[in-house]
Amino acid sequence: MHYLCAMKILYENGIFVANASFEEKDALKAAGFRWNPDKRRWWTDKATVAAALKENADDVAIAEIEKAETAIEASSSSQALTNIEIPLPAGKVLFPYQKAGIEYAVNNRSVLIGDEMGLGKTVQAIAVINVEKPKTVLIVCPATLKINWQKECNRWLVDPYRIHVLRSGDAFPVLPEIVIMNYDIAAKYADEIRAVKWDLLICDEAHYMKNPKAARTKALLGEGKKVVPIDAGKRIFLTGTPITNRPVELWPLVNYLFPSQFNNFFSFANRYCDAHRNRYGWDFSGSSNLDELQKILRSSGMIRRMKANVLTELPAKIRQVISLPSDSVARLVKQENEHGDALESRVKAIKAEAKRSKASGDKDAYAAAVGQLRQAYSVAFEEMAAIRRELAQAKIPFVIEHISDIVESNGKVVIMAHHREVVDALQNHFGLAAVKLYGGMSDVEKENSVTRFQNDPTCKIFVGSIRAAGVGITLTAASKVVFAELDWTPANMMQAEDRCHRIGQTESVLVQHLVFDGSLDARMAEILVEKMEVIGAALDETDL
Repeated sequence: MHYLCAMKILYENGIFVANASFEEKDALKAAGFRWNPDKRRWWTDKATVAAALKENADDVAIAEIEKAETAIEASSSSQALTNIEIPLPAGKVLFPYQKAGIEYAVNNRSVLIGDEMGLGKTVQAIAVINVEKPKTVLIVCPATLKINWQKECNRWLVDPYRIHVLRSGDAFPVLPEIVIMNYDIAAKYADEIRAVKWDLLICDEAHYMKNPKAARTKALLGEGKKVVPIDAGKRIFLTGTPITNRPVELWPLVNYLFPSQFNNFFSFANRYCDAHRNRYGWDFSGSSNLDELQKILRSSGMIRRMKANVLTELPAKIRQVISLPSDSVARLVKQENEHGDALESRVKAIKAEAKRSKASGDKDAYAAAVGQLRQAYSVAFEEMAAIRRELAQAKIPFVIEHISDIVESNGKVVIMAHHREVVDALQNHFGLAAVKLYGGMSDVEKENSVTRFQNDPTCKIFVGSIRAAGVGITLTAASKVVFAELDWTPANMMQAEDRCHRIGQTESVLVQHLVFDGSLDARMAEILVEKMEVIGAALDETDL
């Protein structure tokens, strides 16, 4: 589209101004320029807005616009632009798009990593620590992810850091290096947090701070002139939902990260939230000009890649173990481990006897050992059944919180569990957004659940029992599988995963195992994830 030659876009003192006629005001307004009644001119401080009228810009303005265009291109890049040196522990490797994300974060003071779930935002943030070697790091995340962050830091950091996982009631570390805490206790430790000059602030699932009135948001991001925000040399926010259908929820994050671009709430609301008055006052719940908002975010410091953009780099399945805090179930975890250790000791002794008998050719003794082994497993499973049921029920609130985040940001998800009461509890909580499938349901009921999940966009969650829902059905509407419980036979787990990893699936499948830290499930899940093929083959052995 060509505008009158009279219009000229200039870049002066950090803003774009328009020399234009009255007839050209509609074009300026549509592009996103604002009217300054005092100076009687149209202006914008956003290069992405000025870009809409680039053909009318002078050379200086064009240079600034092209800087923003280059930044936008970099924000979706899957290849690093330089040979940035990223120290890594032995045996650890990064995908090319992760290297690009790390380079992007290193080159910007404030960064919003908005990669889709499963692309390794956590690893990218930790790698920035390896590159920049900050002395003080504050990591804020949901309570369910604190242990996971600790484990990932231990896996990926190359330098020795004291890592303190802060729990409510703990004394704040006197000489903090890396502090990991959850949003829920941020307000309680607000004074201690502000007493530290943080070199790096990492906020995971940053959309937890979408409500500016919430205590957690005020404690971390401040509240206007009333409460100062956390002072940090570098800020890295992680979220798979940087742009939602309610852009107003993005305001606290971008105002903190990119204040030069987002410094006036009403301007933001008018342009991107379809702000309008109704009988109750101002309504900011709408959305408008989202394409423009995304461009401004990308030019300011957001990097976002979708799985579809980097699919050729990804394996067919990505498996993750999410370790949940086990403080509330410490007694049960201890009992489970005691039973597990006792079983392991007894099985070891029986296997030794079986091997000795087999080597000596004593068939009767060998048969007796095999019988003892089966009996030992049978008794142990019965003894642990009640404990595992209690642990499964205690995990339900954690699973609900985790699944809610996935659905909000990533669409459909399959949940696999073992106990029927867990399946029922999860399906009941999510109501019409969920369907279930377990043994005992009729074939028609099972088929209806699968069909609705596959075809109904309002049905976001499939909850199934590992064995009943782990065979014979297709759930390719989702590319995310969450195991709320684990089956002790790896083959059953792999079959359940493959309900999503089937013909018709166009994405890499993300498989997550939610386990209480220190539990038998945690031990088993680590083995399952790291050595799936070896362990699967070993456990399928019929011989002792």
